Amino acid sequence: MDSSPEMERFGISDADYEYMMDPTRRRFKQSRKQTIYGVFASDDSASEDEKSGFGGRDTSLKRKGANYSAPITFVSGGVKVGGKDEDEKMDTSVNDVQISDEEDDQHLASHRDSDSDSSVEKQRFSKPRRQPSLSVGAGRRAAVAAAASKSNTGGFGAWERHTRGIGMKLLEQMGYQPGKGLGSSGQGITTPVLATLRSGKGSVGFLGPESVPAPVKGSDVTESTAVDKPDESSGPDAESKRLEQRREGRLFDCPALRHNLGLILRSCENEIRKLDRTARFEEDHSVALEHEIEKLVESVKTESVEVERLRKALELIAQFESDMIQKDGGLSPDEIASWMARIREECADLPELPVLMAAMARPMLDGSLAKWKPLSEPGYCFQLLSKWRDFFQNNSAFDVILETSWLSTIRRTIVNDWDPRDCEPLLQVLEIWGSVLPDDLLEHRILDELVLPKLQEAVSIWNPLTDTIPIHTWLHPWLPWFGGAERLANIHDTVLQKLSTCLADWHPSDGSAHSVLTPWRSVVSIGAMSAFLNRHIVPKLGLALQQFKLNPASQNMDAWTWVMRWADLIGPAVLVNLLEQHFWPRWITVLANWLSQGVEARQRGDHQSAAQVYQEVGRWYAGWKGQVPPECMEYASVKDALTKALAMMERAMRGLPPQEPKPATIIDSSRCTSAGVTASRNGTPATPLVAPPPPTLRKQVEQVAAQRGLAFHPIPNRMFEGQQVYRLGQLHVFFDRNVSFLFNPTNGGWHPVSFAELMSKAEY
Repeated sequence: MDSSPEMERFGISDADYEYMMDPTRRRFKQSRKQTIYGVFASDDSASEDEKSGFGGRDTSLKRKGANYSAPITFVSGGVKVGGKDEDEKMDTSVNDVQISDEEDDQHLASHRDSDSDSSVEKQRFSKPRRQPSLSVGAGRRAAVAAAASKSNTGGFGAWERHTRGIGMKLLEQMGYQPGKGLGSSGQGITTPVLATLRSGKGSVGFLGPESVPAPVKGSDVTESTAVDKPDESSGPDAESKRLEQRREGRLFDCPALRHNLGLILRSCENEIRKLDRTARFEEDHSVALEHEIEKLVESVKTESVEVERLRKALELIAQFESDMIQKDGGLSPDEIASWMARIREECADLPELPVLMAAMARPMLDGSLAKWKPLSEPGYCFQLLSKWRDFFQNNSAFDVILETSWLSTIRRTIVNDWDPRDCEPLLQVLEIWGSVLPDDLLEHRILDELVLPKLQEAVSIWNPLTDTIPIHTWLHPWLPWFGGAERLANIHDTVLQKLSTCLADWHPSDGSAHSVLTPWRSVVSIGAMSAFLNRHIVPKLGLALQQFKLNPASQNMDAWTWVMRWADLIGPAVLVNLLEQHFWPRWITVLANWLSQGVEARQRGDHQSAAQVYQEVGRWYAGWKGQVPPECMEYASVKDALTKALAMMERAMRGLPPQEPKPATIIDSSRCTSAGVTASRNGTPATPLVAPPPPTLRKQVEQVAAQRGLAFHPIPNRMFEGQQVYRLGQLHVFFDRNVSFLFNPTNGGWHPVSFAELMSKAEY
């Protein structure tokens, strides 16, 4: 096929590959005939020289060295004689030389030294054989390279030898030598003036001298002192550099091609990464699917085992039901126990075993519990359920039986039949069954949901005045079951509220109140009990002491007994306060009056009567001292009263008048003393003195707070409008002109309140 003249090869030849690898290489240029006739042109047409109309030379070659400023000349057919024609012929021969790229490379490789200059000149001026494949540009590059290799000056302006410039020639005529300074004696500069960047923004001379020292010979020239070199990308030197690069193997440099190849490379890398990620994802997905398949297979195996287990359990239950039907449900407890043991053994791995056991036992248990009366027979079926409990692996199945069968019977009994005032029957039921009952069932399902509402209902209708059964007898037994009084606090508050209503008309002579409140001392909190007693009991006891009459001749101790009865509940502090406020002042007054009678008898000379009075006073003093409770003897007010009485008795025995307790009551006491003496002589008791009322509201609040056990003291560094602020219990109060002002924490203001309102708020 290669030798066929009718076929045109469209394949890629070696020349095409070479051109692809070196686009700068010039390809064969078609002649005019080849352009016109194409494949039909003759083979020798490629060797024909296409001449221009002037001079018979190639126009493109002729124009390179032409002098367009000279007039047009015509080439004659004759031969001119003279050196000028020879020079023109030589120039023509030089211009007609065409050197191929291969010859150019070989020429540069073999003639790099200066010794090859002569051979190069000979080659240039010799007449080579014309080759149609060589281009004019290649010849020009070869000539320029030869000229560059021939030049050995290397100095400034050396390249002008091959140009038409005359600058270097003029300098040489004026005595310039390359490498030396200008001038007749070489005093000029050898390097051009360097351009330097001025620091700062000032004008010339602002920063002083701006000269830059010349670089030291042999040192590298820095970027700031380097001479600006001309662009080497064009000109003769650039052509020589390209030839040098080709000799080293770098045929051409194409940045656009490198950029495109880089884009293609990065695109391929990204595609490879993407495919790698996809492959790894698919691999992980396949591993996950395999793991899921394994799990599903394992699940299928487990479910099949569960199905088989349930099938066996159903068969066993069917046998149990058939046995029950044959005996009409009359299985004995031993037979039921054997069936339960068998089911527990064969269905031990069944998760629903507790529910299954409860479902089997519930019908039989319901039949047995239908006739059970818990309040009259608290231990019925307890032995049966105790045996059944042993057949269960855990307590959950037994708890299900209790909640479904046993609890329903207990709930019905508590709601309908149980009376909270008679708590013993239900307590017996809980004591018997408490060992098998779960804590949650007992605490929440029975006590909180059934017993507690029943107790609240009974307390709400309880009347302390008419009810003959003390409430503590049927409430306090539930305290251990409820874990103390905290869960029954609401019931206890209701009881105290009802008792406070009944105590409104109570008199200290009635001892039932003490018997009712005594059991609640250990149940109710100390604060609640103290507030209750200070509000409802202590004021009545103080009134009883005020009305208590002191008559040494015939003393009635009933009122004293009423007050001392409450010593264990109100406490020694409150009792001492009551004695200090309502007893000791009157007792000292009676003692002083009685001693005055002895002093008067002694002054009259009746020593026998005086001695008798002193003996009676001594026995009277000893008797009252024994009436004071021992726990009150350590208080200062009691010691002061007894010490003062002894001092008065000592003064009277010396014949001195006894000292009055208070100077403010001297006038009244003298009047009362004379009346008392007269009454004593007449055999009637003297009229007791009543303590004067407090002079200010603050004193009154202080006295009442002490009686009721409330804290009352000034707050340090706390003043309001120049008045001292006091703490009364949990309240803040100050007094201004016998008016009490209470602090309201809600709005932060002070509001006037009455004495009764202030004390009621302080107690609660």
